[in-house]
Amino acid sequence: MVPSAAPASTDRDVATLLAGVAFFSGFSDEQRRRMASNCRPVKFRAGQQIYQVGEPSYVFYVLVEGSVFFSFAVGQRQAPAQVIGRGEVFGWAALVEAGTPRNGSAAAMTDCTALAFDGADLLAMADADHTLGYSLMRALNKIITGTLWAFVAG
Repeated sequence: MVPSAAPASTDRDVATLLAGVAFFSGFSDEQRRRMASNCRPVKFRAGQQIYQVGEPSYVFYVLVEGSVFFSFAVGQRQAPAQVIGRGEVFGWAALVEAGTPRNGSAAAMTDCTALAFDGADLLAMADADHTLGYSLMRALNKIITGTLWAFVAG
């Protein structure tokens, strides 16, 4: 389901917001400004399914307001569910390769506002700026490793 658009923010406002998000801590201010130009604000209603396991992944999200229920599964095995809150990211499969099947499901627990990034555009930025790409892959690695540890422990 396509989320509705939220009021637009300036790239500088978004870059400032990203500076406070752990995922983006390894990027320079200039890199965050460039990435900010690649996103759009979106809103989800409480109870709205954002994506499901198996759907192609094209969008990566930063949660600005609200909470999202996230579950991760491989085959019949499922990791303990997580509640994603303000300043956290989800939809990271879009940063692996555009269209990669999602291995998790996400649903809005409350009314939510998020920043939606086109994964293919972020990967193109990473190809063009290898310093940005290295920071992106390090941040992504932390998320994937944490998700896998939760899966193994579950």
